[in-house]
Amino acid sequence: MTVARQRTRGVLLGSTSMLGARVFSVLASLISVGILTRALGREEFGLWSIIGTFVGFAGSFDFGLGQGLRNRLAAAVAQQPRDNGAEAQLFFSVLAFLTFIALVLASVLGGLALMVPWATFLGVHAPALAGPAQAASVAVIVLLALNLPLSLNVAGFLAYQDAARRGLLDVLQSAALLIGVVVLARALPIATFIGAYYVLFDGAALVSLIVFLRLRGWRVPYLHLKPILTVVREIAAPSALFWLLGIGAVALFTTDPLIAARLIGIGAAGDFSIVQKIAALLIGMHFTILTPLWSAYTHAAVTGDWRWIRRSFQRSVTVTVVLFGCGGGLAILLHGPLLKLWTGRELTDVPLMVALAVWAMLYALVNCCSVLLNGLGIIGTQLIAVCLGALVHVPLSLALGQRFGVIGVLYGTIAVVVPILAATAWRAHRVLRAAPRD
Repeated sequence: MTVARQRTRGVLLGSTSMLGARVFSVLASLISVGILTRALGREEFGLWSIIGTFVGFAGSFDFGLGQGLRNRLAAAVAQQPRDNGAEAQLFFSVLAFLTFIALVLASVLGGLALMVPWATFLGVHAPALAGPAQAASVAVIVLLALNLPLSLNVAGFLAYQDAARRGLLDVLQSAALLIGVVVLARALPIATFIGAYYVLFDGAALVSLIVFLRLRGWRVPYLHLKPILTVVREIAAPSALFWLLGIGAVALFTTDPLIAARLIGIGAAGDFSIVQKIAALLIGMHFTILTPLWSAYTHAAVTGDWRWIRRSFQRSVTVTVVLFGCGGGLAILLHGPLLKLWTGRELTDVPLMVALAVWAMLYALVNCCSVLLNGLGIIGTQLIAVCLGALVHVPLSLALGQRFGVIGVLYGTIAVVVPILAATAWRAHRVLRAAPRD
């Protein structure tokens, strides 16, 4: 079997495994939301839903070192002969550095979070929910900071193109969180329930990290400060670019529920987030399919297989258009009865669903280009486009939201995503056109 066929087979196996895991996660999420919309009050559910957006922000706490590590490990795996000791040194150096950063961040951010009036910031109207909103927000911020080194297992599994095992661990995590919802949602006060949920989230990440290390056969070494800092400095430049790109992406793609909460209150924003989850489910499954391609692009570029890269990128765009064209159309037609069955609430809003379908298609096409460019280590164009878009996004969405209601928030997001798609597609085209041809 040729290297290209082995790579394609690995990507297909990884994508299929992770898609299966994503389908299970989606089902678990649907069941969880269905339980919570019935177990919690409207504003309590809104609090749980809006605090869930903090997970997107937490990914930017690692200064991009996870993505930098992933690319460096993937390139090392492609080299012959392999140096397992150097690969382990690279991973453990980043792990040790991020553990230190996580402890500092948990202390600093936890202290700062205590001073933020979270009830006001999140748009909580019920006086009885003000205290729980404060406690839950602080607890989740601390727990997500502590999750930083634990989440390096994802970079490790994907760098070694071991997406199948990563998918299995995702299934176990989703199952654990679903069991937590079933057992704890009605038994605990809302703040305690939210804290317990994210303790389970961190626990699943710790288990995944331990499994990854055991599969690689690595033992935790004693590391001196100097080699740790040497490794971090080596990947600092690309990691910083990934970090800035991640911050911009979070500001663009995860803040709409927070903006809606400021405009219409946390209860109504929770309803908005439920409708948005339909589009988010498509995006999640799509990105799951794309994820193994990132490291495969890196491997192919190191080995000079640009024909494979071109063919795989074209296929990813074709699959995206078909998936979101069909999926978006079905969501527009069926979202009302599906949401009624799922949550027990009347949430039919065809114009909002149309806007969400457009938003999801644009987001997915940007992801196709970004996965290619990130795998090749080409960050500049998309970084500029995303950061400029992020600067415009919040004020534009707030202004349009005040004029048109919650759908105006999406209008603002769509308006800034279109030029980002144009810029990343142009850069991807330039890279592939300039690359060597067989």
